[in-house]
Amino acid sequence: MARRPAALLLALSLLLIGCNSSQFPTAKVTGKVSHKGKALNGGQITFFQHGRPYIADIGQDGSYSLMAGIGECQVTVEWRESVANDLPIGPKKGKGPKALVPEKYRLPRTSGLTFDVKSGTNEANFDLS
Repeated sequence: MARRPAALLLALSLLLIGCNSSQFPTAKVTGKVSHKGKALNGGQITFFQHGRPYIADIGQDGSYSLMAGIGECQVTVEWRESVANDLPIGPKKGKGPKALVPEKYRLPRTSGLTFDVKSGTNEANFDLS
């Protein structure tokens, strides 16, 4: 029985060590995402830094807010048609929901979007073409 508390203490210690935020400092980033000048009313925006994703949902007015790693980040945006879960027949095999913004913005290597996150509060607005 003495092993359980020791194992729990060890697991908790490892979890706390692994969550050391000073190793990866973050800062708040807020902004708006639009496509051809019109605010998106859904989707997700992701900031990538050193392989770490920082993700936020895009609100009905195109706004988002997240904590992202300080430094240069690659940014992606994805927004797709929603597909009802209760449909008796799903989309055609091999085809997913239709992208509502150009596919190039979905991947860090093709989006062309970057932002340099500074300490403190940042504002980053993106207008996708």
